[in-house]
Amino acid sequence: MGSKTSRHTISLSALPRSIAGGSPAEKLRLNWDRKAIATRLGFALDLMCEGPANVHVEFVDELQMGSLNWQFRGKDKPTDVLSFPPHPGADSKMSDPSARHTKSSNLGELAVCVAVCVAQARAHRCSISQEIERMMIHG
Repeated sequence: MGSKTSRHTISLSALPRSIAGGSPAEKLRLNWDRKAIATRLGFALDLMCEGPANVHVEFVDELQMGSLNWQFRGKDKPTDVLSFPPHPGADSKMSDPSARHTKSSNLGELAVCVAVCVAQARAHRCSISQEIERMMIHG
């Protein structure tokens, strides 16, 4: 989903509706407000970026994150968030189709592991949304 928040373009991958809970039989239902997540990330980008920016957030499971963490950091376990620069060959300044005169910076991609964020939210005594937002800003 692409979302235009303020002057930034934020795309979010599909968000899981549930994940495994504390026990093998337990499923934790997740209720997401995609617009709120994009709005909060847009607010953070407003504070950090001088001009418009583009970013993609990919929500991944523990297996995917463990693989990415091993491939790019040599660590054999999932982590909360990884950030990646724009793909080689991708123009770091992408023109916004709605405003041809405006150039925006391509910040790249974030991979966020929802299961790790859920565990951290419990430990930090905050909501899952708050932890995911914190990890996106950290990334």
